[in-house]
Amino acid sequence: MPALPHPEFTTRICQELPTKSNPFVARERRLYGYAIDELWGRCTLSEVIYLMIGGELPTRERARLLECLMIGLSNLGPRDVGIRAAMTAGISKTHEELLLPIGLLACGGSNNGNTEIALAHRYIREHLQHDPQDLGATTLAAHLAPTDTPMPGFGSTYGSEDPILTRLANACIELSIDTPALRWGQKVVTTLAPHGHGWRFPGLVAAASLDLGFGERESIAVGQLARAPGIAAQGLEQLHHPIHHSRFLEDEHYERIDSPG
Repeated sequence: MPALPHPEFTTRICQELPTKSNPFVARERRLYGYAIDELWGRCTLSEVIYLMIGGELPTRERARLLECLMIGLSNLGPRDVGIRAAMTAGISKTHEELLLPIGLLACGGSNNGNTEIALAHRYIREHLQHDPQDLGATTLAAHLAPTDTPMPGFGSTYGSEDPILTRLANACIELSIDTPALRWGQKVVTTLAPHGHGWRFPGLVAAASLDLGFGERESIAVGQLARAPGIAAQGLEQLHHPIHHSRFLEDEHYERIDSPG
């Protein structure tokens, strides 16, 4: 009987040339026309990531901007929800291959997670022509509590501005003159900072992604890739400790949330 038909994927990103002896094994792989052998000999990982997301190799300034962003966000600390999830899974002796997926899945929400990255990308894109200081002052009038988020991507971190993210934004801006979204966001932060607000992780990722020429969906991938090293490393570290190494909360400190219905 003839083989059953099956759908084929098409991709502009990757082209594979098969070996003569086995059509399922590639003798050469190209990413947007660049042989992988050539890329690993002359490019950084950040440049290749940019190539796969953006479709072309970055300019020197954009490559340095992405590299700076990825390093600055590579470990958000044990209080970050993704790292915390991976550390909890690690100390609980979850299989090591599951630590990174668990951590990334924990970052998928609208509160400092992937959904907020998309919302922040859209918000900054739509308001880029508005005066950032007037916009910050207007939103503060409706969001005066330090725990509020005045606008997607901006707000407080445990009741105050995150100084590391502010410094990282400045460092990224200094690497390129073509950073209108980051500069706009930094002016917003200047207005928000006296009230305990500043950059949040999603806003910084979104603004940098806009300046890198990436779209809304692509900005989510940038955030996930940036977070991944810290999640993996901190989760793996806990695997080497006995489960009693970490002090978990007593039962009375947990709040039970019943499912609706």
